[in-house]
Amino acid sequence: MRVLQVVHGFPPREWAGTELVTLHLSQALRARGHQVTVFTRTADPTTREFSCHEEQMDGLEVVRVVNNYRKAVNLGLLYDSTFFTPPFLRLLARLRPDVVHFQHLQHLSVNLLQLTVALGYPTVLSLHDFFFPCHRIQLLNADDQLCAGPEHGERCVPCLREVATPEEVRRRFRTMEQAIRGPDVVITPSVFLAQRIRGYYPFLEEKLRVIPLGVKRVPHVARERPVGAPLRILYVGVLLPHKGAHVLIAALKGLPADAVEVSLYGTAVSARKSYATSLREEAYGLPVRFHDAYPHDQLISILSQHDVLVMPMIWEETFSLLAREAMLAGLPVIAARRGALPEVIQEGVNGLLFEPENAADLRRCLARVIAEPGLLERLRHATPPMKKEDEYAREIEELYAEVCAEPYRTRTLRRRLAEQYRADSDRQQESERLRAEIRDFHAQRAVLQEERDCLHIAKVAAEQERDRALAAVRELADTLQMREEQVRARNTRLEAIYASTTWKFYCRYIALTHSMRQVANELWRSVRVLRK
Repeated sequence: MRVLQVVHGFPPREWAGTELVTLHLSQALRARGHQVTVFTRTADPTTREFSCHEEQMDGLEVVRVVNNYRKAVNLGLLYDSTFFTPPFLRLLARLRPDVVHFQHLQHLSVNLLQLTVALGYPTVLSLHDFFFPCHRIQLLNADDQLCAGPEHGERCVPCLREVATPEEVRRRFRTMEQAIRGPDVVITPSVFLAQRIRGYYPFLEEKLRVIPLGVKRVPHVARERPVGAPLRILYVGVLLPHKGAHVLIAALKGLPADAVEVSLYGTAVSARKSYATSLREEAYGLPVRFHDAYPHDQLISILSQHDVLVMPMIWEETFSLLAREAMLAGLPVIAARRGALPEVIQEGVNGLLFEPENAADLRRCLARVIAEPGLLERLRHATPPMKKEDEYAREIEELYAEVCAEPYRTRTLRRRLAEQYRADSDRQQESERLRAEIRDFHAQRAVLQEERDCLHIAKVAAEQERDRALAAVRELADTLQMREEQVRARNTRLEAIYASTTWKFYCRYIALTHSMRQVANELWRSVRVLRK
């Protein structure tokens, strides 16, 4: 069988969890006689953007496409980029794979999944985290707080307000929702993740399969902890808030300094160096040693040097190979009761669980391991059954055969045709709705035009009335001005009269006449008195 694996990174350049899962699965499938090719992304600042490089690695053909994000000028190009299309289509045309297995599409493009489905290739999609519903991958918001879910992209709008417009954020959710509909089967490694994905995408009910990952065999290392010796605590993870190293450091502050020794293995991320700096400041004076990331082949040696692994996760872990490898090596795991971790950790049987983000409860668990006689030894020897890598490869091989079988292909084709029919019906209904809205719009537009015409007529009438009023005002102003000029002329004549000699004589004549009239009146009164 010709198998094409698609993943966002691949050893020896990238060594994270999904990359290792893809490597080990590819090697196991090749050992079972299958031809396996890996299509992946890599970062290389010295190489031309989106150039394609082919190499051989342990019998696997690896095709690497360079993506340094130099052309990612908006949110859309971070998850849906046509720059990957030409090399991917060339690879499909050359290989003609029997099945295409998408492990992760971060740093790549979801349109590769849609292209594969559209071209009719049997397609399997593995979900290792929350990449499809969450741009931040871990379902944590901008404040590093646990998110309740995307709510069809609405909760993502404030979370991504610094990098995209609300419509761009909603478009991402719609694009992801459409892309995840395509694969024949969607795999999750845990029941927890399957439940979450089913809640976000209910239409995946029939496609979802829970297939726990296989775990590489790790030798069980015998340990003896002398009475009174410090408890050797191990933390492994990148120094970012979602891994919860700050919770562990806070928990140490209530323990005796000579009771524990803590090793933190992880590198700081350039964009969040302040977080790593704050961890070192908080750990000052505590028995904590910081280490850089280690080569993967040194993990067994590191596990053998410690007594317990602490996983103080803030985000909801979806599987955790590390927890299982630690148990196989004889390290009990103390972890936050969150995500898929309770599926592998049984409280008091093979590990301890504490309330997430609760440093006091983590401190309680550590104190219990330190003080309770025989507890650590009991936890060490209670390793749960775990699937081996070859068992996982066999299950995936059987899944490939199932999706490639003709009856399955027929059912898949019928399902896709039914989905296409429903989609066409939905589009037809949407088209009818839009046509009705257009008709309503035109009717409303006609009413508005009529109202506009009436308003125009009223406006013209008002302007005419205004012109008449202005003319009347101007006429009154002219009349008033003329009257004012007449008054001024009359006042001028009066002032000239009042200043003349004739007026003065006239005034004296009036005064004399008045005085003579008074004298005459007095004489007349005297005559009347004498007559009596």
